[in-house]
Amino acid sequence: MPSPTPEPTEEPTATPSPTPVPTEEPSPTPEPTEIPTEEPSPTPEPTEAPSPTPEPTEEPSPTPLPTEAPTATPTPTEAPTATPVPTEEPTATPTEEPTEEPTATPEVGTVTGTNGFALNCRAEPNVDAEILTAFAPYTVLDLTGEEEDGWYPVRCGDEDGYVSADYITLGEVTPTPVPTATVATNGQPAACRSDANNGSGIIASVPNGTVLTVRGASSNGFVPVVCDGLDGWITDDLLS
Repeated sequence: MPSPTPEPTEEPTATPSPTPVPTEEPSPTPEPTEIPTEEPSPTPEPTEAPSPTPEPTEEPSPTPLPTEAPTATPTPTEAPTATPVPTEEPTATPTEEPTEEPTATPEVGTVTGTNGFALNCRAEPNVDAEILTAFAPYTVLDLTGEEEDGWYPVRCGDEDGYVSADYITLGEVTPTPVPTATVATNGQPAACRSDANNGSGIIASVPNGTVLTVRGASSNGFVPVVCDGLDGWITDDLLS
């Protein structure tokens, strides 16, 4: 709006009024122009982006599994039906009379290889056992059992005993002639010595008329004989 024109001031007396300085009229203040408000653009609705059309995926071919060969189902075998066998009527078996087994004949053995000595029969199968009796060479013995540990069981008179198997030949053995010599001293006993000389010891005194077994050939004037079961020597001039 234009400023109002000032009213004239009363002039004072004798005081000159200053010449008024023209006042520059103020420019009218322009009315504020209303800036038109821009209508806000409507917020666009978010458009859903179209989903890309998926490319068709090629499905992987399944890996073929090894085919197991089919197992043949066994055909059930029909069990054969047993054909009944006709039962035979049992035939009565005649009862046999028991046959008596023949009694075994005891085996025999002959005393051999004793060099003219008698073979001792002992109560037990060892050389320290009691002597029950003695058997002359070529005596045939009934053996009562098998040989065991070098001994045969035999009958020693009326008792059971044992003889060394080293001096038994199985079966009967025909005796061979055994050379003998007879003591001829005109009544005096003959000295039987341990060796074939007069300086050797006397092992037995053999009575006159005793028949001795000769063990071999003479040596140094002495004849090898068996004296009381011992090997000895007697001078040949005392034997006949």
